[in-house]
Amino acid sequence: MKYPFPVKDSIMWMADHVDLILVFFDPIGQATCKRTMEVVEQLNNTHHLEKIHYFMSKADEVLDERDRQRVLIQITQNLATRIRNSHAFNLPTFYLPHEDDGGLPCSIPNAIEDVCTEIDKAINQTVQKTLRQLRADCATIQASIAQRRQQDAANRQDNAGRTTRGALLAAGSLLALLLLAAALGARTAGAVCALGE
Repeated sequence: MKYPFPVKDSIMWMADHVDLILVFFDPIGQATCKRTMEVVEQLNNTHHLEKIHYFMSKADEVLDERDRQRVLIQITQNLATRIRNSHAFNLPTFYLPHEDDGGLPCSIPNAIEDVCTEIDKAINQTVQKTLRQLRADCATIQASIAQRRQQDAANRQDNAGRTTRGALLAAGSLLALLLLAAALGARTAGAVCALGE
């Protein structure tokens, strides 16, 4: 199947932005899809190793226990050469219960609660991580505000001193101009009086 975009690159990009990677293997395809195996291998060769969880979905579609075991073995064998952490490998089976089964218990193990537990764990870890980051960001903002307030107070004090010096300089300049004008006025008046005599 061809896609109008690079599927593997898109999955790798998304893996960089998520907290949990769930890989579901369908027993019908038996995990032999080359693209799936290549993506799993790429994910295992990056820093995403801790985020990956594997599951066999649609386990109720393989009714015979021996067939189900064969599918699980085949999936495990296909993954064994592509994953780095194979000693802790776990491949639980799950399926969505059917409403039309009349509520009869099924002999097929259903680890759908494990899927939900992994999702809940990832959500809780993300919330805790986000809250820690929020606390750190708030402390940074408070420190920045305190620093800016200190700087603002120092700037105000400096501005007040400069304003006082400016006002004194303006008053001194005005006084000098007045004295100069008075001296010129007296000199001009003396010269006019001398001419008038």
